[in-house]
Amino acid sequence: MVSLGLYHHHGIATSDGFVVHFGRGIFDIQNAVVEEVALDVFCQDKPIRLVDSTASFSSDEIVTRARSRIGKRDYDLFENNCEHFANWCRSGQNESHQVNVSETFVRQSAAVCTKPLIGKLALSTVSKSASTRVTAVAARYLARGPAIAAGVADAVQATAEIVAAKNGRSKRETRRIGRQAGVASSVAIGWMVGGPVTAAAGVGIWFFGQVAATQTVEAGKHVVGLAIGPTGQESS
Repeated sequence: MVSLGLYHHHGIATSDGFVVHFGRGIFDIQNAVVEEVALDVFCQDKPIRLVDSTASFSSDEIVTRARSRIGKRDYDLFENNCEHFANWCRSGQNESHQVNVSETFVRQSAAVCTKPLIGKLALSTVSKSASTRVTAVAARYLARGPAIAAGVADAVQATAEIVAAKNGRSKRETRRIGRQAGVASSVAIGWMVGGPVTAAAGVGIWFFGQVAATQTVEAGKHVVGLAIGPTGQESS
């Protein structure tokens, strides 16, 4: 693996000084192809770091798997990039921990951004429905509780997912761990802030934020896809 600034480029080293890799960076996606190049071509005068990830095959089998895909052009920045390729060669799992971490950061940032809007809507609703000044003040206080609980839950979920992704968990496992942490923390914080009603409302707001955030991530992927243009097509 070599660092190319904002991301890392991955490849499979052979025993004779060559590297099998997928593409030459995200700024040349249209020409991305699985190829075998000399080590100095791969590293581009940058320090090389050996990645100690889980391997399900022997060294020879890993290299054979890598070379079996030479010439392939089915590159996808989010679903089939250089790290997906390297992990598939080593473990059979088509995973990119860089993508998992990036998606988590974007999704949870978007989720957090929904909380002020949800809080304002809740405050507006309860203020209009309150019959007296005293009940209005109490309603405003109670309305903030669920948003606070959901906001904390988003932060806890983001931390759990990033840690899981950096520890090599799959995308599915990472999301499962994050959702469990999000639900648990929204219930716990909501209960402490305002009891069972606030806890239930906090879970509802957290869920709404997750749906909105997931849609934001998908929209972002679409925009990035349009920006970088079409990638290479699968070779015969």
